[in-house]
Amino acid sequence: MWFYAKGNEQIGPVPREEIEELIEGGIIKPTTLVWRKGMVGWKQAGQTEFASQFPSPPPMPSQRYDVSQDGYHMGAVVPYETFQDLTPLTQWLKALLIFGMVLTAVMLWLQFAEYQEPPQMPAQGSSVAKTEPDNPFETTDPVQNLISATQAPLGILGGVLFFVWVYRANKNIRALGAQNLKFTPGWCVGWFFIPFANFWMPYRAVREISKASMNPHCWQSEEVEPFVNYWWVLAIGSFVLTYAAVLLAFGPDSDPVKAKLFLMFASFMSIVQSGCTIVMVTRILRAQTNSRSSEQYADKDIA
Repeated sequence: MWFYAKGNEQIGPVPREEIEELIEGGIIKPTTLVWRKGMVGWKQAGQTEFASQFPSPPPMPSQRYDVSQDGYHMGAVVPYETFQDLTPLTQWLKALLIFGMVLTAVMLWLQFAEYQEPPQMPAQGSSVAKTEPDNPFETTDPVQNLISATQAPLGILGGVLFFVWVYRANKNIRALGAQNLKFTPGWCVGWFFIPFANFWMPYRAVREISKASMNPHCWQSEEVEPFVNYWWVLAIGSFVLTYAAVLLAFGPDSDPVKAKLFLMFASFMSIVQSGCTIVMVTRILRAQTNSRSSEQYADKDIA
């Protein structure tokens, strides 16, 4: 006959069969104290002859998984990620953005100075003075041509770094424990290349990263980081102004002067947008670092 402990109460005597039924029903656990005649003292049930009655835990998986439950990737299974420090990548991205801002500012200053200059008087015997190309995207100034040649590869490199940063930032929020995310790391980047959808979906993807970085376990209730909004509004504004400049330069009713003015406004907006990007990635990095530190402290407290 057996006795077992239930809270501070001693239950028994009961037959062995009843103990086995209680184990099967989950009433008696491996840590529940039991005793029978012949035993020196009370022992945990998992350390007695009943040890084989308790179900063995499944083997540790080689990789943990997070199941995304949303309208975009319903039932998609993605590996649970390992947190990666984004500080080095963020520093490189910020350095490229600052360098690009300086180049664009110099270009804008040269364009504005050129825009302010009065047209040159035609030479004697000539009816028209051709001092600059009709295309506002071209210039006879060698400094502007040099900056333009530098901006193209710099923009490509900066874009690649930003996409890598977004990809890794999304992985990090998963490593921090964020659940029910709508965007996978791949689609956070992929939406930038989908026509029409890229006017809205990339913003939603980065907004989700920002919110989940601040509070991974309850990110849906977090407020949107203001600089995420500024970053996207300025990006769309710069694109619209550049597109308008193209229409004014090459459309049926071309106006190179207005096109150049629109292009200068777009350049100014891109400078501000780069500044907002720097603030945005810095704050997201800080939020992820703080969340990571909180998780580590919690793990130490549990240990």
